[in-house]
Amino acid sequence: MQGSMKTSHKRSRWAAFLVLAFALAFAFMASSSPAFAAEKTNTIPTVKNFNSARFDMLVTIETMGIKDFAFGNGSVQMPDRMQAWIGTNHDSERIGIVVIGSMIYMNEGDGWETVNDVPEGTADAMPLSDQIAALADLSEGVYVIGSASVRGQAATQYQLSVKGEKVLDLVGEVDSETAALIEGMMLKYDFWIGADGTFLQQNTQTTIAAGSYAGQELPEITTNSLVTFYDFDDPSINVVAPN
Repeated sequence: MQGSMKTSHKRSRWAAFLVLAFALAFAFMASSSPAFAAEKTNTIPTVKNFNSARFDMLVTIETMGIKDFAFGNGSVQMPDRMQAWIGTNHDSERIGIVVIGSMIYMNEGDGWETVNDVPEGTADAMPLSDQIAALADLSEGVYVIGSASVRGQAATQYQLSVKGEKVLDLVGEVDSETAALIEGMMLKYDFWIGADGTFLQQNTQTTIAAGSYAGQELPEITTNSLVTFYDFDDPSINVVAPN
């Protein structure tokens, strides 16, 4: 990765929204009513843990009646490393994002900067299978939406419902501002799981109430993030901090 490193807390509002949506897309939290005609079940299949994977991502962010889009691809290394280059409907330039633990690095085209206002929790240290199992325990119901195909692989779509305050039990200790943000969220998560337990895809719909976060006043924000995983445990995947 090229470009000089710099530290800054000044980011465009769009970039701030994107960082938040990116973080939420990989936080295994959920809350919403089940889809129409969904079948309620008491359990969700145990998913296969993986060490790394590549992913494609599509994010929709709607606020103040304006809808923005982000799209891109990247890779993830469990338990807490991710990188992606993401384009938006605003311009042809791509935004680079790298996550190493609780630190996020961003490149909006003029070099890498560190983002130090990202909450640190404990959920990302849990194996994927444990995260999903914990959600099932906290949920108000697990629903089977139906059969689907993800990148040519047969899958079953599931949906979980968890109240915002219960999400804090999974996230772990966070500051009061982050806790208030999470408690005020409405989230819906759909998981696509293969017959062999492969975690193929997730979709996250999140509504964040208007308020302040990380020194910025934010209007009500609705995000929708679709992440599709593939190339599991490819030895060439290596996520490192940018220089």
